[in-house]
Amino acid sequence: MTQNAADTQKTGPHALFGCGLAAFALVAALAHGPAFAASSDWVEHEGGRLRIVTSTPDADGVVRGMLDIELMPGWKTYWSDPGDSGLPPQMNISGSTNLSAVELLFPAPERVDDGYAVWAGYTSSVRLPFRLHQGTTDDTANLAADILIGVCKSVCIPVDAQLDVALSQDASPIEIALVDEAFSSLPGDQTSEMRIDAVALEPGDPNRLLVDVHLPSAEAAAAAELFIATPPGWRLGTPRKMATQGQTSRFAVKVKRQPIGDGADAAPLTFVLKTHTHSIQQVLHAE
Repeated sequence: MTQNAADTQKTGPHALFGCGLAAFALVAALAHGPAFAASSDWVEHEGGRLRIVTSTPDADGVVRGMLDIELMPGWKTYWSDPGDSGLPPQMNISGSTNLSAVELLFPAPERVDDGYAVWAGYTSSVRLPFRLHQGTTDDTANLAADILIGVCKSVCIPVDAQLDVALSQDASPIEIALVDEAFSSLPGDQTSEMRIDAVALEPGDPNRLLVDVHLPSAEAAAAAELFIATPPGWRLGTPRKMATQGQTSRFAVKVKRQPIGDGADAAPLTFVLKTHTHSIQQVLHAE
Protein backbone atom coordinates (compact mmCIF):
# COMPACT_ATOMS: atom_id res chain seq x y z
CA MET A 1 0.00 0.00 0.00
CA THR A 2 1.29 3.47 -0.79
CA GLN A 3 1.36 6.31 1.68
CA ASN A 4 -1.51 8.79 1.55
CA ALA A 5 -0.55 12.18 0.16
CA ALA A 6 -2.27 13.97 3.01
CA ASP A 7 -4.62 13.33 5.88
CA THR A 8 -8.26 14.21 5.60
CA GLN A 9 -8.71 17.92 6.27
CA LYS A 10 -9.38 18.54 9.94
CA THR A 11 -12.07 20.85 11.24
CA GLY A 12 -13.26 21.86 14.67
CA PRO A 13 -11.17 22.64 17.72
CA HIS A 14 -8.43 20.14 16.84
CA ALA A 15 -7.64 21.94 13.58
CA LEU A 16 -5.33 24.24 15.56
CA PHE A 17 -2.77 21.46 15.86
CA GLY A 18 -2.93 20.50 12.20
CA CYS A 19 -2.10 24.03 11.05
CA GLY A 20 1.23 24.18 12.84
CA LEU A 21 1.95 25.55 16.29
CA ALA A 22 3.84 28.53 14.93
CA ALA A 23 0.66 29.96 13.43
CA PHE A 24 -0.99 30.31 16.81
CA ALA A 25 -0.22 31.89 20.15
CA LEU A 26 1.57 29.22 22.11
CA VAL A 27 0.71 29.01 25.78
CA ALA A 28 4.21 29.13 27.23
CA ALA A 29 4.94 28.91 30.94
CA LEU A 30 8.30 28.70 32.67
CA ALA A 31 9.02 27.50 36.17
CA HIS A 32 11.54 29.91 37.63
CA GLY A 33 14.62 27.90 38.51
CA PRO A 34 14.81 24.36 39.87
CA ALA A 35 12.78 23.36 42.88
CA PHE A 36 15.18 21.95 45.43
CA ALA A 37 13.05 18.93 46.20
CA ALA A 38 11.84 15.95 44.26
CA SER A 39 9.12 17.94 42.51
CA SER A 40 8.92 21.02 40.30
CA ASP A 41 6.82 24.09 40.84
CA TRP A 42 3.30 24.01 39.44
CA VAL A 43 2.91 25.73 36.07
CA GLU A 44 -0.57 27.09 35.41
CA HIS A 45 -2.32 27.44 32.05
CA GLU A 46 -5.82 28.18 30.82
CA GLY A 47 -7.09 24.63 31.29
CA GLY A 48 -5.38 23.74 34.57
CA ARG A 49 -1.82 23.23 35.76
CA LEU A 50 1.03 20.72 35.59
CA ARG A 51 4.21 19.73 37.42
CA ILE A 52 6.76 16.94 37.69
CA VAL A 53 7.22 14.72 40.75
CA THR A 54 10.19 12.35 41.04
CA SER A 55 11.31 9.58 43.35
CA THR A 56 14.86 8.72 44.39
CA PRO A 57 17.11 6.81 41.94
CA ASP A 58 17.44 3.08 42.51
CA ALA A 59 20.73 1.16 42.69
CA ASP A 60 20.92 1.04 38.88
CA GLY A 61 20.39 4.78 38.52
CA VAL A 62 16.80 4.48 37.27
CA VAL A 63 14.68 7.43 38.37
CA ARG A 64 10.91 7.06 38.39
CA GLY A 65 8.66 10.08 38.21
CA MET A 66 5.39 11.40 36.86
CA LEU A 67 4.02 14.28 34.86
CA ASP A 68 1.10 15.49 36.98
CA ILE A 69 -1.57 17.04 34.71
CA GLU A 70 -4.43 18.66 36.62
CA LEU A 71 -7.37 19.68 34.43
CA MET A 72 -10.17 22.09 35.23
CA PRO A 73 -13.74 20.73 34.80
CA GLY A 74 -14.64 20.26 31.14
CA TRP A 75 -11.04 20.21 29.89
CA LYS A 76 -9.43 17.17 28.25
CA THR A 77 -5.99 16.07 27.12
CA TYR A 78 -4.54 13.45 24.78
CA TRP A 79 -3.15 9.91 24.91
CA SER A 80 0.13 8.88 23.29
CA ASP A 81 -1.66 8.14 19.99
CA PRO A 82 -4.91 10.13 19.96
CA GLY A 83 -5.87 9.27 16.38
CA ASP A 84 -6.72 11.62 13.53
CA SER A 85 -6.78 14.67 15.80
CA GLY A 86 -4.76 15.84 18.75
CA LEU A 87 -1.32 16.52 20.16
CA PRO A 88 0.22 13.64 22.13
CA PRO A 89 2.21 14.60 25.25
CA GLN A 90 5.92 15.11 24.65
CA MET A 91 8.81 15.36 27.12
CA ASN A 92 12.28 16.51 26.07
CA ILE A 93 15.07 16.33 28.67
CA SER A 94 18.03 17.23 26.46
CA GLY A 95 18.83 20.24 28.66
CA SER A 96 19.20 18.09 31.78
CA THR A 97 22.48 17.21 33.49
CA ASN A 98 23.47 13.64 34.40
CA LEU A 99 20.12 12.32 33.11
CA SER A 100 19.12 10.54 29.91
CA ALA A 101 16.74 8.12 28.20
CA VAL A 102 13.32 9.32 29.26
CA GLU A 103 10.43 6.89 28.77
CA LEU A 104 6.97 8.45 29.12
CA LEU A 105 4.20 5.98 29.97
CA PHE A 106 0.41 6.20 29.75
CA PRO A 107 -2.60 4.87 31.68
CA ALA A 108 -5.37 3.38 29.57
CA PRO A 109 -7.22 6.23 27.82
CA GLU A 110 -10.89 6.94 27.15
CA ARG A 111 -12.65 7.19 23.79
CA VAL A 112 -13.69 10.83 23.39
CA ASP A 113 -16.29 12.06 20.88
CA ASP A 114 -16.37 15.86 21.02
CA GLY A 115 -18.69 16.33 18.05
CA TYR A 116 -15.80 17.11 15.69
CA ALA A 117 -13.65 14.02 16.00
CA VAL A 118 -13.32 10.74 17.89
CA TRP A 119 -10.00 10.43 19.67
CA ALA A 120 -8.20 8.77 22.59
CA GLY A 121 -7.41 10.80 25.68
CA TYR A 122 -8.38 11.75 29.20
CA THR A 123 -11.42 13.72 30.36
CA SER A 124 -10.09 14.44 33.84
CA SER A 125 -6.77 14.96 35.58
CA VAL A 126 -4.14 12.34 34.78
CA ARG A 127 -0.66 11.38 35.96
CA LEU A 128 1.75 10.12 33.32
CA PRO A 129 4.58 8.02 34.81
CA PHE A 130 8.07 8.17 33.35
CA ARG A 131 11.48 6.57 33.79
CA LEU A 132 14.86 8.12 33.14
CA HIS A 133 18.44 7.16 33.87
CA GLN A 134 20.87 8.98 36.14
CA GLY A 135 24.40 8.60 34.80
CA THR A 136 26.33 8.80 38.07
CA THR A 137 24.32 8.48 41.24
CA ASP A 138 27.01 10.20 43.31
CA ASP A 139 26.82 13.39 41.20
CA THR A 140 24.15 16.06 41.10
CA ALA A 141 21.34 15.47 38.62
CA ASN A 142 19.16 18.31 37.37
CA LEU A 143 16.04 17.54 35.36
CA ALA A 144 15.16 20.25 32.82
CA ALA A 145 12.06 19.00 31.02
CA ASP A 146 10.46 20.73 28.05
CA ILE A 147 6.84 19.60 28.15
CA LEU A 148 4.37 19.98 25.30
CA ILE A 149 0.76 18.84 25.70
CA GLY A 150 -2.56 19.70 24.10
CA VAL A 151 -5.63 20.56 26.16
CA CYS A 152 -9.17 21.03 24.90
CA LYS A 153 -12.50 22.46 25.96
CA SER A 154 -14.45 24.46 23.37
CA VAL A 155 -11.11 25.02 21.61
CA CYS A 156 -7.82 23.14 21.76
CA ILE A 157 -4.57 24.84 22.73
CA PRO A 158 -0.96 23.68 23.02
CA VAL A 159 0.70 24.12 26.40
CA ASP A 160 4.50 24.46 26.42
CA ALA A 161 6.12 24.36 29.86
CA GLN A 162 9.67 24.20 31.20
CA LEU A 163 9.73 22.16 34.40
CA ASP A 164 12.93 21.97 36.45
CA VAL A 165 13.82 19.65 39.31
CA ALA A 166 17.10 19.26 41.19
CA LEU A 167 16.81 15.55 41.95
CA SER A 168 17.09 14.69 45.60
CA GLN A 169 18.37 11.53 47.26
CA ASP A 170 15.76 12.17 49.93
CA ALA A 171 12.38 12.36 48.23
CA SER A 172 9.58 12.68 50.75
CA PRO A 173 7.28 9.72 51.51
CA ILE A 174 4.44 11.70 49.91
CA GLU A 175 6.36 12.16 46.65
CA ILE A 176 7.37 8.50 46.57
CA ALA A 177 3.76 7.45 47.21
CA LEU A 178 2.48 9.71 44.42
CA VAL A 179 4.94 8.22 41.94
CA ASP A 180 4.09 4.68 43.05
CA GLU A 181 0.38 5.43 42.61
CA ALA A 182 0.98 6.77 39.10
CA PHE A 183 2.81 3.59 38.09
CA SER A 184 0.03 1.46 39.58
CA SER A 185 -2.43 3.11 37.17
CA LEU A 186 -0.65 1.67 34.10
CA PRO A 187 -2.16 -1.24 32.15
CA GLY A 188 -1.00 -4.63 33.33
CA ASP A 189 0.43 -7.53 31.37
CA GLN A 190 -1.79 -9.98 29.55
CA THR A 191 -3.27 -12.85 31.55
CA SER A 192 -4.93 -16.12 30.65
CA GLU A 193 -8.26 -14.37 31.23
CA MET A 194 -7.58 -11.07 29.43
CA ARG A 195 -5.42 -11.00 26.33
CA ILE A 196 -5.03 -10.24 22.63
CA ASP A 197 -5.40 -13.58 20.85
CA ALA A 198 -4.66 -12.65 17.24
CA VAL A 199 -3.78 -9.69 15.01
CA ALA A 200 -3.98 -10.31 11.28
CA LEU A 201 -4.59 -8.55 8.00
CA GLU A 202 -8.03 -9.29 6.64
CA PRO A 203 -7.71 -11.73 3.72
CA GLY A 204 -7.86 -9.78 0.48
CA ASP A 205 -7.62 -6.37 2.18
CA PRO A 206 -4.12 -5.15 3.18
CA ASN A 207 -5.63 -1.95 4.59
CA ARG A 208 -7.65 -3.60 7.34
CA LEU A 209 -6.56 -5.33 10.54
CA LEU A 210 -8.63 -7.86 12.45
CA VAL A 211 -7.95 -8.12 16.18
CA ASP A 212 -9.37 -10.95 18.32
CA VAL A 213 -9.44 -10.46 22.09
CA HIS A 214 -10.35 -12.68 25.04
CA LEU A 215 -11.97 -11.31 28.21
CA PRO A 216 -12.78 -12.78 31.65
CA SER A 217 -16.54 -12.84 31.01
CA ALA A 218 -19.17 -12.28 28.35
CA GLU A 219 -20.09 -9.01 30.04
CA ALA A 220 -16.48 -7.83 29.90
CA ALA A 221 -16.22 -8.83 26.23
CA ALA A 222 -19.33 -6.83 25.40
CA ALA A 223 -17.95 -3.74 27.17
CA ALA A 224 -14.33 -4.04 26.02
CA GLU A 225 -12.58 -1.14 24.28
CA LEU A 226 -9.40 -1.36 22.22
CA PHE A 227 -6.76 1.33 21.70
CA ILE A 228 -3.69 1.06 19.46
CA ALA A 229 -0.50 3.14 19.45
CA THR A 230 1.60 3.00 16.28
CA PRO A 231 5.21 3.81 15.34
CA PRO A 232 5.98 7.14 13.59
CA GLY A 233 4.60 7.38 10.07
CA TRP A 234 1.60 5.19 10.77
CA ARG A 235 -2.05 6.12 11.23
CA LEU A 236 -4.87 3.73 12.12
CA GLY A 237 -8.58 4.34 12.32
CA THR A 238 -10.63 3.88 15.47
CA PRO A 239 -11.01 0.16 16.27
CA ARG A 240 -14.60 -0.93 15.61
CA LYS A 241 -16.11 -3.93 17.36
CA MET A 242 -17.39 -6.33 14.72
CA ALA A 243 -18.72 -9.20 16.81
CA THR A 244 -18.81 -10.61 20.33
CA GLN A 245 -19.32 -14.27 21.13
CA GLY A 246 -19.06 -15.41 24.72
CA GLN A 247 -15.75 -14.20 26.15
CA THR A 248 -14.27 -13.13 22.80
CA SER A 249 -14.65 -10.04 20.64
CA ARG A 250 -13.33 -9.12 17.20
CA PHE A 251 -12.30 -5.58 16.25
CA ALA A 252 -11.65 -4.23 12.76
CA VAL A 253 -9.12 -1.43 12.26
CA LYS A 254 -8.54 0.57 9.09
CA VAL A 255 -4.91 1.22 8.10
CA LYS A 256 -5.07 4.86 6.97
CA ARG A 257 -1.38 5.57 6.46
CA GLN A 258 1.92 3.72 6.62
CA PRO A 259 5.49 4.33 5.45
CA ILE A 260 6.12 3.48 1.81
CA GLY A 261 7.38 -0.08 1.46
CA ASP A 262 6.17 -1.23 4.87
CA GLY A 263 3.37 -3.69 5.38
CA ALA A 264 1.12 -3.67 8.42
CA ASP A 265 2.89 -6.82 9.59
CA ALA A 266 6.20 -4.92 9.81
CA ALA A 267 5.18 -2.50 12.55
CA PRO A 268 5.20 -3.20 16.30
CA LEU A 269 1.75 -2.12 17.47
CA THR A 270 0.98 -1.36 21.12
CA PHE A 271 -2.47 -2.64 22.06
CA VAL A 272 -4.35 -1.50 25.16
CA LEU A 273 -7.42 -3.59 25.97
CA LYS A 274 -9.74 -2.02 28.52
CA THR A 275 -12.86 -2.96 30.47
CA HIS A 276 -14.70 -1.01 33.15
CA THR A 277 -12.31 -2.30 35.82
CA HIS A 278 -9.09 -3.55 34.20
CA SER A 279 -6.68 -2.86 31.36
CA ILE A 280 -3.77 -4.72 29.80
CA GLN A 281 -1.09 -3.75 27.28
CA GLN A 282 0.61 -5.95 24.66
CA VAL A 283 3.05 -5.18 21.84
CA LEU A 284 2.37 -7.35 18.79
CA HIS A 285 2.89 -7.55 15.03
CA ALA A 286 0.15 -8.36 12.56
CA GLU A 287 0.40 -11.85 11.13
